[in-house]
Amino acid sequence: MPGDRQPGADEGPGLATPEGKRRAQTADIPLHAGPHPSQDARGEPPASHATPSRVLVVDDDEVSQHYLDAVLPIIGAKVVVAGTAAEAVAIASETSIDLVLMDLHLPDANGFEAANLLRRLSADWARTPVVAMTAGRDAHGHDVVTNDEVAEVLTKPLDERLLREVLARYLPLAESPNTEPQSDTARITPDIAEPGQAGEEADLPAPNSLAHAGDLPVVDKAQARERSGGREALVVELMTLLIAELPRHRQDLHVAWQRRDVALLRERVHQLGGGCRYCGVPQLAAACDELERRCGHGAIDECEEAFRELIAACDRLTLWAEDQAMTDIN
Repeated sequence: MPGDRQPGADEGPGLATPEGKRRAQTADIPLHAGPHPSQDARGEPPASHATPSRVLVVDDDEVSQHYLDAVLPIIGAKVVVAGTAAEAVAIASETSIDLVLMDLHLPDANGFEAANLLRRLSADWARTPVVAMTAGRDAHGHDVVTNDEVAEVLTKPLDERLLREVLARYLPLAESPNTEPQSDTARITPDIAEPGQAGEEADLPAPNSLAHAGDLPVVDKAQARERSGGREALVVELMTLLIAELPRHRQDLHVAWQRRDVALLRERVHQLGGGCRYCGVPQLAAACDELERRCGHGAIDECEEAFRELIAACDRLTLWAEDQAMTDIN
């Protein structure tokens, strides 16, 4: 089974690099859980709403699903999760939904196509707000812009403050956001992504960008806690999910590489990159960004160095997890 493969096994010539065996630079996210994600940072349950809004989350990445399924109820929404466009349509046909959070990269459709399928279900669905989510740029390296199917495009990771703003913007019954500064998470609107700018930014990254990714921490505890709103239990759950899914992601990347299929490779790295942004793993996230940018140019030969670095980053995170497990045993 793909999930049983060990790092460096059966990868073809030249793919197991010494850099892949470097030890983790940071290694002490505890494996014991704190307050449950349905509790606030003090361990208290969130205030209840008389009529919670129902949010349909459409995303095929389990880490992203888990994060949204944990945080949205805290800010007053009920969550329904779909992993594909087909599942979303099936749920929407039978369930009343107030807002959709739609990932733009699904196994069976892109997010705009999926949103169009939902809008064609009924007059009510034609008016239901759909907010798109993406971990990066489109297949050509350009910023993603909205169309008539979606209200706006959000860039992952979606932090709690941004989610409060989104619910308050589209759902009258949702809890209003406080007066804290605007979220650092980017919101992409049609007038931001100008074609000329997008073309300039699509150039290949600087030669030292991969070296920079390798210098980042394997695990950043402060970033992980910030992304989870200080909820230790959610930090542990997200990291556990990512580690469990890492062998499958790694295998999928190798299959795409061996096929020399740059479109499939970009799809695989995009999925891994979307989930890892919630987990406080800056080295892996940066390696995903780098490979996805290179894939955007359509030439598989331009991706080799970035591909090797991403596999090495996966190996370093695996070694971190093994070290953490041994520390807990001892």
